Amino acid sequence: MFFNGNLVEVIVLSYSGTIIRTIVAYLELEDENKFGESVSQVVERIPKHKKDVAAVCEEIRVSKFERIVFGLVLYSCEDHIFKIIV
Repeated sequence: MFFNGNLVEVIVLSYSGTIIRTIVAYLELEDENKFGESVSQVVERIPKHKKDVAAVCEEIRVSKFERIVFGLVLYSCEDHIFKIIV
């Protein structure tokens, strides 16, 4: 249920839906320590885009643990797939 003032963030990426699914599948969002550990697993699975994926993970970390957004969505502008994370 959405209330006035709830923040939903959409991160638009120029990657395929496969990459977005991989990011969502391996990121742990329970707490910041588990999240940090899971980022290395994500980067391992997508070595071709290692630097960019690490930057996306950092953006997700900031949104989830610092800005405390109500919802977070990753959207692929390449094949128009989205995944809701939070």
